Amino acid sequence: ESPAWVGRQLVTVGADVRPSSRAEDLSIAERQLVEIARALALDSTVLVFDEPTESLTAAESERLFEQIERLRAAGKGIVYISHRFPEVRRIADRITVLRDGEVRGTFDAQDVTEDDVLQLIVGRKVDHVFPEKLRAESAGTYLLETAGLTGGRFSDVDVAIAAGEIVGLAGIEGNGQREFLRSLAGLHPHEGEVRVDGRAVTVRTPAEASGHRLVHLPGDRHAEGIFL
Repeated sequence: ESPAWVGRQLVTVGADVRPSSRAEDLSIAERQLVEIARALALDSTVLVFDEPTESLTAAESERLFEQIERLRAAGKGIVYISHRFPEVRRIADRITVLRDGEVRGTFDAQDVTEDDVLQLIVGRKVDHVFPEKLRAESAGTYLLETAGLTGGRFSDVDVAIAAGEIVGLAGIEGNGQREFLRSLAGLHPHEGEVRVDGRAVTVRTPAEASGHRLVHLPGDRHAEGIFL
């Protein structure tokens, strides 16, 4: 098909990608959107979506849901696989729960709660609650600190992470969060200080980072997270 036709298919799912781009140069989210655009363009009778929003932003996910509603209105069949119950509840007519390869129940989406589904997935009632979070001042020595960490797309980053804490990096995709994390994993050149358990360390390579018990879980698991 012509580049103009390809461009229209990409716009349909909100993919800001040039038709001449190589897939290997795209981000994980962009590849996901291209996959979805391709599936939609095939005019199939039944479409199977397997964790389609895993790498998508809220806005991209919303665009996908709009297309799924359009397909349903056109009489297409949709199988939507996801562990995100609010998404499933929103778009599904029926929900089927599988555990250990066996069907544990099928329900009208509006007649089942998240607790019901969770109990079927786990096999027992789940009443465990998260423990109270530790206060930074009572957590003791910081496990990880950075001072003035600077690299491509980020600069002068200071963080201090205590035991029991989860620290999130907010911001629009592409504003340096990924590069900052990759620097801590020894995958991205940087300047500044990194301290583990209060001791200054060098993390210029993944081996050095691993030696200091810094483990990186990459966004692109297929390319960087496993040995194929």
